[in-house]
Amino acid sequence: MEKMGAVRRTELGDGATAAELRALLTEYFEEAGRLGREYFDDEDWGADVERIVEGDIERLRSGATDRPLFVARVDGRLAGSVQLKRLDDTRGEIKRLYVGPAHRGEGIGRALVETLLGEARSDGYDTLLMGLSPYHERAAELYESLGFEYRPVYEENQVPESVEEWYFMERSLDA
Repeated sequence: MEKMGAVRRTELGDGATAAELRALLTEYFEEAGRLGREYFDDEDWGADVERIVEGDIERLRSGATDRPLFVARVDGRLAGSVQLKRLDDTRGEIKRLYVGPAHRGEGIGRALVETLLGEARSDGYDTLLMGLSPYHERAAELYESLGFEYRPVYEENQVPESVEEWYFMERSLDA
């Protein structure tokens, strides 16, 4: 029987190697691209997966946030991850929540986000923000159940201006 280990906050190379994370992020972006093409009925939807993954790896290595990566393992293998990106002294951004298809429905996504929420509060953040595609309904349900609320677009988001249908959420971390 597969066992999920504890969710771990880490830096790249400690809790997950670059190769492991690169493989998981590649799955994430390939799936997101496929879903986006279907949702928007646009064969050109998506971005250069390799370029985005390498950008994420570099951002995680940069040290802009202390231990920005949260990982979950099942039987020793990387099953899911989420990232915390610093926007300023009081606000952070949740990035790239992903759980591999074989482990969805096991509570890994919830465990990742709950751990990130507690750690972000300890780091002194007041607010967490995030962007969410319209075709990630289960993720939206998870975030709503954890107290996130919809809000207007925020300046630091990375969604291209040409994309009109995108959701943005935020959650106060006040106790």
